[in-house]
Amino acid sequence: MIGAIKDPDASQNDINIVNADDGPQDTVSAIEWAPNGSHMFLASSWDSKIRIFDTVVQSMQSKGVVLKGALSVEDPCLSVCWQDDCSKIFAGCINNTVKAFDTNTGQSANIGQHDGGVKDVYWLQQAGLVCSLSFDKTIRFWDLRQPNPAAGFQLGHKVYCSDLLYPNLVMGLSDEKVLIVNLPNIQAMLSKNTLDYIDSPLGSGSQLTAVGFFTDGMGIGVASHDGRANLSKIEVDQMSRPKLTSVMTFKAHKVDQGSGNQTQQMLYPVHAIGFHPKTKQFVFTAGGEGNIFFWDYGQKNKICTFSFKSVPVTRAKMSPDGQLLAYSLGYDWAKGIEGYMSYKPKVCVHIMQENELFYSGK
Repeated sequence: MIGAIKDPDASQNDINIVNADDGPQDTVSAIEWAPNGSHMFLASSWDSKIRIFDTVVQSMQSKGVVLKGALSVEDPCLSVCWQDDCSKIFAGCINNTVKAFDTNTGQSANIGQHDGGVKDVYWLQQAGLVCSLSFDKTIRFWDLRQPNPAAGFQLGHKVYCSDLLYPNLVMGLSDEKVLIVNLPNIQAMLSKNTLDYIDSPLGSGSQLTAVGFFTDGMGIGVASHDGRANLSKIEVDQMSRPKLTSVMTFKAHKVDQGSGNQTQQMLYPVHAIGFHPKTKQFVFTAGGEGNIFFWDYGQKNKICTFSFKSVPVTRAKMSPDGQLLAYSLGYDWAKGIEGYMSYKPKVCVHIMQENELFYSGK
């Protein structure tokens, strides 16, 4: 049984950017909430900008997303993150560089270099390092006080997606591999001269597009280009190597086209998967067919659907306090250059409601 379908363009009911001209001019590549308890978030996009937004909710009638600042980069960023005190922003760029921005002065500096585009970046407060993951099949760690990597190693596969819940980092790799790394124990892991790859629970030929840790860190959700998602518990085998025990696999983003014997099921890429920090059984997925779904995986049922008139949802991120979900709409390049700018980019914020966190059985 599925939950009630919301308005055909649910973004009209959510918090929109107050001044439409302040929004991104091209597809959003990453969204990241501030870690300081505020409701500010970053949105990087393919127009070579990183925008800093603040979500202002004075009442249900008085609310808006306000642009606080914008940073320019030479080439688009694929990922962004904050330093814990929000004094710096770090970005992984398509031109192989890792950049740092001072939020007070706007000044930037290159702090790292790869041999391929940088897919993801993370600030590791406990180590005082920036971690970067690249299409050049490496992970590197950068100390802001020196130009060379403080550490790094070969992954053997390209990084397509990742998530950090310290002390653990999970990566969805090419060739349908998953790698879970305990960051404080990297040296012990490397001393074995082999990495403990895990075969994707979605099987071969199903390229991973999104991954996220369960709220308690005891499992992960993975999603793929063919519209499917899997939730698995993290366990260890007899050799103390991590393994995944599947909880459920489901077709998250599919559309039935045609009728009768001519019906064809179209599967769309899942661009985001995430969990609610206060509720163990809640998971959301966002897809290229233009829907965000809320699921209760304890009940194995869909809670509700948010539709956006078939405009792809390119990114979605839950705020650390679980009150807000920021998401972006726009072209996801599923049709190549022919579809470029076929959808106007948009950034919105959804206020989470109590009845959206659990499946009611209705």
